[in-house]
Amino acid sequence: MYLALMMFAIAIDAGLLVSRSLHEEVRGQTLATLLMLPTTTGKILYEKIFGSLLAWLPGVGCLLLGMIVLPHADECVNDFFDASGPPFWLIAHLILIPHAAALAAMFVRWGALPLAIAIAIGSLFLSGSIFGAMQVDEDSPIVFMIGAGVLAICAACHIAVWLRAEKLSA
Repeated sequence: MYLALMMFAIAIDAGLLVSRSLHEEVRGQTLATLLMLPTTTGKILYEKIFGSLLAWLPGVGCLLLGMIVLPHADECVNDFFDASGPPFWLIAHLILIPHAAALAAMFVRWGALPLAIAIAIGSLFLSGSIFGAMQVDEDSPIVFMIGAGVLAICAACHIAVWLRAEKLSA
């Protein structure tokens, strides 16, 4: 139970840090000044996001420590990764949270993180319902395709954040 909660907590924490970092730049109207530096927009945004994720590392450390120290944690991890489809699908949705939070932070005033969580959980429930309705096996290619689609949405979030930053700096 600890490991499952930590996975969700780490994804939410990453979303909080990324959205807060970008939102402060947009709200303080310092993004245009920052983008006037003699470097690319992508480099500035990635360095800003990676810098904010340094505060995220203790959570990852707690998860890894829990996987080492807790009794029966190795069985829990083995059970989780027993079938390859569902872990990929779930982790793709957890990766979606910080990406959607970053995108929402560039557009909304408040509520970027709750919006990102709602999008990820809504996608989880929708795709899970589709799996149940279609009686999809856990090793079915459909599970991988939906996970890959979620990761493609994450890649689209990168492009959308970059384009929005360019527009806000103009």
